[in-house]
Amino acid sequence: MLENLTKTQKIIFGIIIIFMIFVIIYYIYSTLNNIEYETDIISNNSISDIDDSDIEYDSIDKNVTETKEILVHVSGCVKEEKIVSLPDGSRINDAIEAVGRTY
Repeated sequence: MLENLTKTQKIIFGIIIIFMIFVIIYYIYSTLNNIEYETDIISNNSISDIDDSDIEYDSIDKNVTETKEILVHVSGCVKEEKIVSLPDGSRINDAIEAVGRTY
């Protein structure tokens, strides 16, 4: 393929290849540089560095437990296809019972 090209076309082809190599190297370098920068930000902002002396805890009830729920889309052989909200740890059968069995 290259033997059919003129000398000028070969030079232009070589310049394009070299340019593409530089673009790829620049992209890789900038990506690695961003990863290192983000790692530095994360390590510089560790939880132990946070000063919580200014935080007001009056409005926070420490005895409240957070109830976790899961959303399940139930479809198929059921009375009504819909998304149901169930407590964390529920089983598939609980979701089917929530929308109604057809059999």
